[in-house]
Amino acid sequence: MQVFPEQHKILLDCSGERMIYELEEDCLIWRLGAPASLASMRPVYPGAFQDALCWVNPCGRLSHVLVSYSVHEEDGLLVAYDIFGNLK
Repeated sequence: MQVFPEQHKILLDCSGERMIYELEEDCLIWRLGAPASLASMRPVYPGAFQDALCWVNPCGRLSHVLVSYSVHEEDGLLVAYDIFGNLK
């Protein structure tokens, strides 16, 4: 939902529960099989949030993050899909 690059943290919403997570210094962030930056995880535009699949380590910090934002034009309309390819 929100990225705090200077603090190395992100705000996530999971099933209506919002939590701020700190990323490990060596946290791996991937988008479409390529490395991505923390700053690139910000919302695409107001109200359009990216999906993230996160691995939380035993210390409660994120060690790996897969990020996705997928929108396709279908029959003249923009349709959004989640990180698993399901229609949003």
